[in-house]
Amino acid sequence: MRIIIDVNHYVLSRKEAIFLNPIVVYSSPTGLTQQIAETVVKALPDQTLCLSVEQVPQNIGEYDCVFLGFCMSHGVADDASQQVFKKLRPGQHVGVFITVKEDLYSDDASKGLHDVIELLPPGLHVDGTYITSIEKYMVMTAEEHQEHMRFVSDFATNTYKRMQA
Repeated sequence: MRIIIDVNHYVLSRKEAIFLNPIVVYSSPTGLTQQIAETVVKALPDQTLCLSVEQVPQNIGEYDCVFLGFCMSHGVADDASQQVFKKLRPGQHVGVFITVKEDLYSDDASKGLHDVIELLPPGLHVDGTYITSIEKYMVMTAEEHQEHMRFVSDFATNTYKRMQA
């Protein structure tokens, strides 16, 4: 079933009409989170922006869904990412992807992700999370790297579907 929405005369399916403007925002001191962000954006609708936190538009609160990526150090996000958190508005859907030095299955990684989500403004819908271990990523074979990026793509696809539900 197709419906027509008069937004620049586009014809959109119901699925496409739910979120017209997703965005991917990342902070990447080592380049790893940027690589993950670039994989995330490929799984989202065409024309989705992928920007570093330094390039975040002032109107980020107008985006319906925001994928946030950053390197978590000692259980906290960097200052630039935290500034982006403050610009989000209640009702927005968020997918969070982080890189950590800790083992993915450690209490520190789990607690750190929980603490970072607690820093987000109240009223956001956190629809998905994804963690990458920096240490494990650095020693991956080419095949493991491809598999990891498939997992990242699946995270983005599945999170975006949850956002639309």
